[in-house]
Amino acid sequence: MRHRLDPLLNPRSIAVVGASERPGSVGSGMVEGLQACAFGGTIYAVNPKYDAVHGLPCFGSLQDIPEAVDLAIIGVNSAHIEGQLADAIARGIRAAVIFDTCYVDNDPERALLARLKAMAAEAGMPVCGGNGMGFLNMARRIPATTYNAADKMREGGNVAFITHSGTVFSEIGLNDWRYGCNLVVSCGQEIGATMAEYIDYALEMPSTRAIALFMEQARDPAAMETALARAFAQGVPVVAMKVGRTPAAAAFARVHSNADTGRDADYEAMFARHGVLRVANMEEMGNLLTLLSSARKIADGDLGVVLDSGGEREMLVDLAHDAGVAFAQIGEKTRARFAARLHHALEPVNPLDAWGTANNFEDDFQEFFSALADDPAVAITMFCGDFTWSPTTEGGYSKALVGAQAGTAKPMAALINTPMSGLMTAGKALSEKGIVVLCGTASSLRALRLAFAWRDR
Repeated sequence: MRHRLDPLLNPRSIAVVGASERPGSVGSGMVEGLQACAFGGTIYAVNPKYDAVHGLPCFGSLQDIPEAVDLAIIGVNSAHIEGQLADAIARGIRAAVIFDTCYVDNDPERALLARLKAMAAEAGMPVCGGNGMGFLNMARRIPATTYNAADKMREGGNVAFITHSGTVFSEIGLNDWRYGCNLVVSCGQEIGATMAEYIDYALEMPSTRAIALFMEQARDPAAMETALARAFAQGVPVVAMKVGRTPAAAAFARVHSNADTGRDADYEAMFARHGVLRVANMEEMGNLLTLLSSARKIADGDLGVVLDSGGEREMLVDLAHDAGVAFAQIGEKTRARFAARLHHALEPVNPLDAWGTANNFEDDFQEFFSALADDPAVAITMFCGDFTWSPTTEGGYSKALVGAQAGTAKPMAALINTPMSGLMTAGKALSEKGIVVLCGTASSLRALRLAFAWRDR
């Protein structure tokens, strides 16, 4: 039996309303994206201005299509959306995507949005949007968005990302190479499908390892409670960034998407009931998703760290205290392995300030990483520092991390203190080799605390 959202998120046929030959237009991008991703179903172009679009025969209206398709992607402006949605319902189309704001001039009460929601509800039609970017079903290579997103389709993703913000759709869902998504949904005003329903759908995708939410409100609180409870029962962590907790932000949410952000204490309680991991900002969310989506699970124990700076060690210890992250109490065997290679002026402790001299530093650091990973009190081994001050040293730390990783099943991580420092060079290369790359000291430590909390649930 198909999920209610299956015609929307996994359609067998698609009608593109507003299809166009004009380069750079939304109408062109929608069709080009489907073709570039080799969509396996039938694509129907709809626009009375054309006889053909990108090699497809073009129909004058949805009513002219010879079959009732699964999905209508409605890429027209708000003044025309109501008529197109009515045509889709009359033609028996099973789902729709709407991008535009659904606000029109001389409509201060936003009656159009209310009418669209009523139409979708009466027809039982799932509708993604409006005021959003549509969706990308990465697992099935199905794009329903405003541009050709074929280059964003990465295989093997395991994070389902659902957002009320169209911009965050790209910033978290598409542009962070440290993890991959299997589904990215910009649900916007939730005209005919709620965030809770998207969570439920993601939980039926075998590839889903984590779910991330950027949310203004739960428009169906009871369904949200049910979806979050199901995720916890299935062992799938839900990461949430809930916005609109201040009066000014709540007012902006009403303008943005007609959202009522509610009392923050109520959301905090709901999240606590269902083990939801709440983050404060997008950097923290990206770090936590990187940890949760890793193929290597965090082991029992606490944090093991190697640094090349005494001052940065002091900073790390202060910030770890603030974040509530504990350092592993390492055993005597680990201390002895440290001492065998440490400069005589340094202490064999965790976190370890390991820089003595440049002689054989790469081999030394690999041994320090391996010693921590072998210690039963260490859950995850991490290098904390930066990667740009010396190409030779940068390469040495990277090789040492990767070399130590080969001898353990525990995760190995690199925490880059300043996000711009080495992130796109050493950081990207390390991520491609399976090292967990974290960015920004304070947000990384907060993400680690939440990852430990999920492990210990």
